[in-house]
Amino acid sequence: MRGASGACVTVDGSVATKIAPKGPARERLRAQHEWLRDHKTAPVVRAGMWVDDGYDMEVLHDWSQPYFASRLIAPAEKLWSFRAELLCDPIEHQRWVTEKILSAPEPFINTFVSDVISKFEYVAPRMRHLTRCLTHGDLTRSNTMERFGVSVLIDPIPATPACADIWVFDVSTVLISLLGLEHVCYGWPPPDATDLLWASALLMRMNPVELECVRYMGVVQIARRLPYFPEVVKHDGLINIARQVLHIRP
Repeated sequence: MRGASGACVTVDGSVATKIAPKGPARERLRAQHEWLRDHKTAPVVRAGMWVDDGYDMEVLHDWSQPYFASRLIAPAEKLWSFRAELLCDPIEHQRWVTEKILSAPEPFINTFVSDVISKFEYVAPRMRHLTRCLTHGDLTRSNTMERFGVSVLIDPIPATPACADIWVFDVSTVLISLLGLEHVCYGWPPPDATDLLWASALLMRMNPVELECVRYMGVVQIARRLPYFPEVVKHDGLINIARQVLHIRP
């Protein structure tokens, strides 16, 4: 199995091995392995030893459809109960946001860049008001699997000063998943009323600064994914999710 990142997973009995080619993908995989080994008590996949090109981990199972939103929310809430480890550097964060937006296709940039900039300018001097906790970095339904009937998170993106341990950074990826990310990208069933209720419940927990942050971060998370899905129909679907999250309300 090969994901959008280029990493390849092979299974041999009760052990899976995740490997990646040399270069940035290998470095991301090494950081992911170290994060998993450092957070064994969190609801995440159990990682084994580092091998030549990647790491060993336990074999988990895909959840059967329909994919209930609670299977994402339950491990997310457990992870968010852990203390944050990295502070956000607003300057690095601005560079990261700019890079992700400007790497998107021109129609996307033209549609969203002014809104993202205005919301970022509002949030930046108020970042101290953002709730901090341990974060996953790519908290979507497609990054959860099942271990004896319990949801387990896989494929974390460890925090950096540019995208640090801030609660709404993770919530932004949860929201785009609940709004139909996997439906657009992988053909999963579309979101239903229960998904939207879970989304609304998360939004109701936010203060005004966090709400503005989750709006622009949701758009940035969509921009980050566009290069992995070049099909026009998927671009249109992802842009529609970006529009929804940009104007989302509790």
